[in-house]
Amino acid sequence: MAEVHRLSVVDFVPSAINNIAFHQSFSELGEPLPKSADTDVRFALSRQDGTIELWNATQDFVHEQSIQGGENISVEALVWQNNRLFTAGVHSTITEWDAEHCAPKAQESSYGGPVWALAMNRTTTLLMAGCEDGCVRAFDVSGGNLALAFSFDKQKGRVLSLAWTMKNHLICSGDDQGMIRVWDTKTRRCQHYMTLQDRSAKKKVMVWAIVPVSADVVASADSTGNVQFWNTELGTLMQRVSTHSSAVLTLALEPSSGALYAAGMDAAMVKLNFVQDQSKWVIEASHREHSHDIRALSVSPDGNFLVSGGVDTQLGISRTESFAPLSCSTRKIPSFPQMSPICSSLTSPAGSPLVAYKHGRAIDIWCLMTPGTLVRSTRAPLSLQEDVDVEHGDVDGDGDVDVDENGTDVVRAVQGGQLLLQIQLNSVCNINDIAISSDEAC
Repeated sequence: MAEVHRLSVVDFVPSAINNIAFHQSFSELGEPLPKSADTDVRFALSRQDGTIELWNATQDFVHEQSIQGGENISVEALVWQNNRLFTAGVHSTITEWDAEHCAPKAQESSYGGPVWALAMNRTTTLLMAGCEDGCVRAFDVSGGNLALAFSFDKQKGRVLSLAWTMKNHLICSGDDQGMIRVWDTKTRRCQHYMTLQDRSAKKKVMVWAIVPVSADVVASADSTGNVQFWNTELGTLMQRVSTHSSAVLTLALEPSSGALYAAGMDAAMVKLNFVQDQSKWVIEASHREHSHDIRALSVSPDGNFLVSGGVDTQLGISRTESFAPLSCSTRKIPSFPQMSPICSSLTSPAGSPLVAYKHGRAIDIWCLMTPGTLVRSTRAPLSLQEDVDVEHGDVDGDGDVDVDENGTDVVRAVQGGQLLLQIQLNSVCNINDIAISSDEAC
């Protein structure tokens, strides 16, 4: 006869989504390579706890892999270079990840403190990093390298956003001083600088995002709730559109139609289109598909899907063709992990089924049994490959712990289950996966 155990032991806390980036391959001339029939479309997203998730958009948006975060690890920016994935954050390190083995492949110091933005040029040879010290630095990533190549002049304030223009030698940077600068990688000098506010204004304007929309035009998103369009050849403002009631945090361009999507702190996703007859950008549609701040937007390479995420921890999938003034078809993917953090074993040395739950750098091992049954904890022998701290018995106070004449813990179950062990790894990174052996001799 089957036994059903109801045991509330998982204290799952979802984490906000910080960044989303689709995988896109480019040729040596900077042209997007067409996707082959046997190649799936994938994207990466980062969460506030430092976790990186790899998703398959072709297979109905399946979560394929996770690279767990860790203590004092954050991912404030991530970018693809063909099949290479780079991330950076407040730990002042740029990391290339081995997605297959979920481990760092190469690391390089930012040489400027925390990194708030990354941008890869279309020829996939230079990775630009916007740093805390106000400097934009270029890293050579050609031929599998990751090394500092050069840096631009240091400016006041931190660099919050970066975007290459459609001319491969120009890159724009936005900072927390309300400035956008156009840098020339050939001369390594600032070609233009544009100001988003009067110098007499007391409140700072944050330039949270920049994206190119045409050959000589980029769009910026700022903390005043505006999306502004700039001519990078002349260094002048072309148009200002008030799209949100609070800060605009992210932008995404749909290359095929030229539509621009903006989202921010008011949880609204706004679609803008350029009207040729009027020679200006207008708001076409606005929808609230999330409950809190939207921090990340990204359009799939084929232009069919708009992927969004933010503080509400849910992944939103919207069809671009249905993003209309009166309707928006958005699929919500719950924040609970598709890859379960729980594993179990029907047999154990304790004589009862075991359940293990991983969270961060800790593992909790529970024993499922009939109320009133006594079970001896597996204090010894215990063999682990990592340095760990181990606690035995009733860690959370849900049951009683007795000690027999031999000094061994005897745990009494009171609600159908009891915490036997809590293992804490003394390492920087979180646990990727766990399993319990069914061999009672282990």
